[in-house]
Amino acid sequence: MENSVDAAAARVLILGVGEFTGELTNAFSALGAHVHVEEDPQDVRALCDEFDPDYILPLSAIAGLEQLQGLVPSVGALEFSFSREQMLRLARKKLGLPIPMCEVASSFAEFEVAIGQVGYPCVVKPSTHTTGRGYVVVSSESEVAAAWQGQRVVVESVCGQQVVLLVARSIDPATGKLATWFCEPIGVEDTRAWQPIALSAQALENARSVAARVSNALGGRGVIGVELYVSGDDVYFSGAATQPHDRAVVTLASQRFSQFELHARAILGLPLDTTLISPGASVSVARRGQVSYHAAVGALSVPESDIRVFPSVTVALSTAETTAQASAQARLSAQSL
Repeated sequence: MENSVDAAAARVLILGVGEFTGELTNAFSALGAHVHVEEDPQDVRALCDEFDPDYILPLSAIAGLEQLQGLVPSVGALEFSFSREQMLRLARKKLGLPIPMCEVASSFAEFEVAIGQVGYPCVVKPSTHTTGRGYVVVSSESEVAAAWQGQRVVVESVCGQQVVLLVARSIDPATGKLATWFCEPIGVEDTRAWQPIALSAQALENARSVAARVSNALGGRGVIGVELYVSGDDVYFSGAATQPHDRAVVTLASQRFSQFELHARAILGLPLDTTLISPGASVSVARRGQVSYHAAVGALSVPESDIRVFPSVTVALSTAETTAQASAQARLSAQSL
């Protein structure tokens, strides 16, 4: 029998700076939880003694958390949350999952060699992030210099359509035990995302199998954004985010409950509903500061569209009868931002 704290009395401590801290805070608060956000924790143990949290949710790599009680999704998951290299090793060596060809680079010279070995097109991903942020697609030699990020990166071959599959683990009210829910798969291309993406029945089954194996290995409760490549019926594991995923922001428009709401519910051990209410799409526009009135008017004048302004990115969202129409509307909305 899984244990959980009364949601109305739960105390949630969110540590570190995250793009979606506000959405997560609102999701927990809406369920009655008491939330404290500490963006720059200096003494985590003293902070825990003061706030006495039931759940501790780190949004960035913070030393000294391993011995604390209440870490979510789990201590094991946090070991891999902020290291793409460790996550890929777990998938390949422990779980036996197929992964794309990839190389690691810590300098520009190594970066050039890595791209030469992986080939074009490839995706450059920060070694320390697994949430969809900071990814750069390199299609030719002329794009190599601009793609170097000045930090350790993973260079990964593109071996199919990029897909993010959200898998949620919470307590099944019928059994009192951990259960797994899947959201509809999300298609990803550069700054665009759309849900659902059409996959063959076999590819969808394979994708869910990979996602379930990864989430079971990481353990705990919460939503995990599993990054995949899908080529025909073949599925390759690329990464897993134990924090809200950048490209799954589309769920704010397409699902009854967004990834943020599902994450909060799952951590609190509440029943989940992953129903897709409409085909939806999103386009992310990198920017800082406020969106001007005229930009907001232009973006929101597109039918069935909405925007979300985060600290370093603004996302245009749209729904429609088809993902193709929703994608076209999201792109049109984003042009005003």
